[in-house]
Amino acid sequence: MQNMSLADSLVTIGKILKPHGVQGIVKILATTDAPERYRLLEKVRVRNPRTGKIALTAIEHLNIQTAGIFIKFSGINDRNEAETLRDCELIIDQSECLPLKDGSHYFFELEGLAVVDTTDEPLGKIVRVLPYPAHDIYVMQYKSSEVMIPAVAEFIKKIDIAAGKMIINPVAGLLPEEK
Repeated sequence: MQNMSLADSLVTIGKILKPHGVQGIVKILATTDAPERYRLLEKVRVRNPRTGKIALTAIEHLNIQTAGIFIKFSGINDRNEAETLRDCELIIDQSECLPLKDGSHYFFELEGLAVVDTTDEPLGKIVRVLPYPAHDIYVMQYKSSEVMIPAVAEFIKKIDIAAGKMIINPVAGLLPEEK
């Protein structure tokens, strides 16, 4: 197994959108399917995308509403301090991720997987996962282009995280024609 740095083992679960009110509360955009997972946290890492710095920060108060998630962090006591957190990401270690149902995977588990066809012929690798309401789209780097693969049984035959690969059925028209 390869050595992982701390940054490699971190998962983004939200983004701070803006201050809310004057008491240091911030509004969060959850980037997790389970916003209730925030209730399990006493602390969260806050990463500043401008500097790359990460600070472990205690959650003083949490309020989950239909309008969004609102967090009051310890030490952030007014709107100006809260404004400094705008666009920061909330991150956790992969070990803190909630267990998923069988057959479900976190995006970070899929990104980087080798993609092979049903005869085990290498095709490329997954570079991104795009969430859509009907189904996710796996973006595969294929030669010099990116190919979008719908995450449906017609195309995806097997995902083997342990082996580091995804087996697909490249039906006619899925892959670009060679010139």
